[in-house]
Amino acid sequence: MARPKTWDEKPKALYYNGVTTQFFTRRDLGMALNREPGTIRQLEDKGVLCHPLVRNHRGHWLYTREQIEALIELAREEGVLDPRYRKSFSERFIREAWRILKREP
Repeated sequence: MARPKTWDEKPKALYYNGVTTQFFTRRDLGMALNREPGTIRQLEDKGVLCHPLVRNHRGHWLYTREQIEALIELAREEGVLDPRYRKSFSERFIREAWRILKREP
């Protein structure tokens, strides 16, 4: 199976709160932010990112298109889309990322 070329190439459409909603995995979020899925997991473990509100039947965390697009814009504004960026994330990035990920889909 070929890996997707863009983060939003293979959304998972799920029925959530009465609406069909596109969801994406940690792998998709990593691709969108130019990071490996393991790096996203580490960012969650360190408290830089929080877990979103939705999990699938296998227990995988799911992110909405709106959440990922907002995180991309935030990362662009804060200058952390470059995967070589290894410094700590700004307080603004952490604060806003939490706000974005805690939004109800």
